[in-house]
Amino acid sequence: MSAAANSRTSILRTSAQDVHGDPSPEWLLGRYFRHMPDEDICSCGSQTLAGILHSHRKLAQRRPPGTAKVQLLHPTEAVDGWSCAYAVLHIVSDDMPFLVDSIIAELSRRDRNVLGLIHPQFYVRRDAVGNLIEIFDTEETPAAAAGQLASISESWMHFEIDLGVNEAADAELIRGVTDVLADVRVAVDDWPRMHAECEQIITDLDRSRLQTVPVTAVDRTQGFLRWLVDNHFTFIGYREYTLDKVDGEDVLRIKAGSGLGILRYDASASQSFSRLTPKARATAREPQLLTITKANSRATVHRAAYLDYIGIRTFDVQGDVVGEKRFLGLFTSSAYTESVRCVPVIRERVLKVLAKAGFSPDSHSGKDLLEVLETYPRDELFQTSSVDIYRISTLVVRLQERRESQMFRRVDEFGRFVSVLVYLPRDRYNIGVRLRVERILREAYNVEFVDCITRIADSPLAQIHFVVRLRRDVQVPEVDDALLQEKLLEGSRSWGERLGEYARQENGDDAAARVMSLYARAFPEAYKEDFSPRQ
Repeated sequence: MSAAANSRTSILRTSAQDVHGDPSPEWLLGRYFRHMPDEDICSCGSQTLAGILHSHRKLAQRRPPGTAKVQLLHPTEAVDGWSCAYAVLHIVSDDMPFLVDSIIAELSRRDRNVLGLIHPQFYVRRDAVGNLIEIFDTEETPAAAAGQLASISESWMHFEIDLGVNEAADAELIRGVTDVLADVRVAVDDWPRMHAECEQIITDLDRSRLQTVPVTAVDRTQGFLRWLVDNHFTFIGYREYTLDKVDGEDVLRIKAGSGLGILRYDASASQSFSRLTPKARATAREPQLLTITKANSRATVHRAAYLDYIGIRTFDVQGDVVGEKRFLGLFTSSAYTESVRCVPVIRERVLKVLAKAGFSPDSHSGKDLLEVLETYPRDELFQTSSVDIYRISTLVVRLQERRESQMFRRVDEFGRFVSVLVYLPRDRYNIGVRLRVERILREAYNVEFVDCITRIADSPLAQIHFVVRLRRDVQVPEVDDALLQEKLLEGSRSWGERLGEYARQENGDDAAARVMSLYARAFPEAYKEDFSPRQ
């Protein structure tokens, strides 16, 4: 046994003694800290280890069924017998998927860095009101003796996090974490029913004869839904809506009692319907069976991404749109890593693009086009028509050959966000360019938030995908694409390229070519910081 392992055993044995008036069996300390590295065990010391377990056991003494216990501590030697330089967040909950990911996402949203994490899982027995009776030293579900309540599996989470600015921030953090745990619980509890609802829709589409929807669209929707239930989608919420009119305007009215997961609870009477944006109203009654887009809120379960929105419109016997069945959730990682030729909806669009381009998939040009499609933002492939994908992807192939920059803009079909895709030569990309482009987008739109993902692979082009989130109840402003493109390209031009552009404006192409050849890379970065290309 190594010296570190010997020290670990010795420290845990000492911690098991009556350090805080609460002797703990050595096996319990061993199970609680078993995934903690030896060096961390040694650096903490027996008193701190005993204090952590003591505090956590105290919180766990009573937990009513179906609830989670949350506590934020600032332990001190004088009061608690142990101390920590950071705030300590303790949680006791039924063991469920997504717990740690969801809590870390909430802590990140509140700018609380995680400096330490201990996450033991225990089988315990509690009485009917939640009092802790026994903790088991086992990996398997222990059998219950006659007349005893069955054991349950629990997650005990210990986070060491940044200190809050004040007590109000700590109280807000506890409320936020409690809400996240509640969302995780309803999403996990209702997952089988949401999964079953999706399968039921597939079955119902088989039986229905939609007069205004082509058979191919029905088949494509069924194939996509089957792909979702085959572990490609994390179901987080579900609800049904009816299309109604209020004050002469189309609205979506909640169907009472239809909600599951994070949409389980019905809204108040005043919030039982939602008015549609002008853009959404314009298409609300179109016989479009399937809608794939992004919701306007971030997930509180699993990861802090904007929720994926899957809508299946419902029709009456005349073929008119009468409502919608809506799933909220997150595509799984495999949905983003599978080839575009394997993902329903996307593969049909890719085949149309390849057919229209006239390239064989095995040809040089066909492979270049497929590479552009494989690296195209996956969410955009779900939300963009094959006509637009063809136009953009073929342009990008040409951009790679010419080393030029280009912007592509798409407005969400409900008018809630704007997607802006920027391609530029890879060696031109840097953080300064990204920030300049983001600043231009913020000036063009009434922005609430801008998401940005940059992809720099083996391609000659860097890809920057901005999603511009508009403030609620704000319509997408009219933006001159040509002017926005000019501003974005100007913001992404290097010092040398701007030098050549000024030379072209003043003395023509020949002079610009000479200036670019001689001086575009002749000056050090410090000089470029102090003097503009025009100077």
